Amino acid sequence: MPAKKIARLAAGVLDTLAAISVAVVVALMVFLIFARFANISVVGIFEIIGLFAMASYMFGAATASRRHQHLVVDWLNEKLTDPRHRAIQQFVVALCTVLATALFVYWTYRMLAWGMKRPQFTPSFGIPMWVPQLSLVVGSVGCLIYALRDLVNSLGALRKTKGS
Repeated sequence: MPAKKIARLAAGVLDTLAAISVAVVVALMVFLIFARFANISVVGIFEIIGLFAMASYMFGAATASRRHQHLVVDWLNEKLTDPRHRAIQQFVVALCTVLATALFVYWTYRMLAWGMKRPQFTPSFGIPMWVPQLSLVVGSVGCLIYALRDLVNSLGALRKTKGS
């Protein structure tokens, strides 16, 4: 399977999971409002909302990273007019992003490993705490993959400007 097909498939899965997570959060919040209005006690709904909210945040972070829609400060990039200098700046930014996301992946892995050794559970439904932590792992790995993509692309741009 070609790399572009795999990338499109992964992007589609990521977008679908993000949309489902957001839809579940919204639906459960609306349900919670109606349940309170009708004076119906719903035990544990915040656990489920929190689980899907965390998933939507992390899937959204990976999606934003894929689309280059994450927060950026482009003041220096706007001031640089020489293509070589701009390529160097993009490489440095991409390298810093890879290092930061690699630390994030390491941190989420350690957190998940700790959660597996010392299991804790949510109070109402007894959901293992590593379940919501999995979304952190997925989000951090996704961001690292896209950061590595940006690093490779910046290296290519840097090589193209080598003669400048």
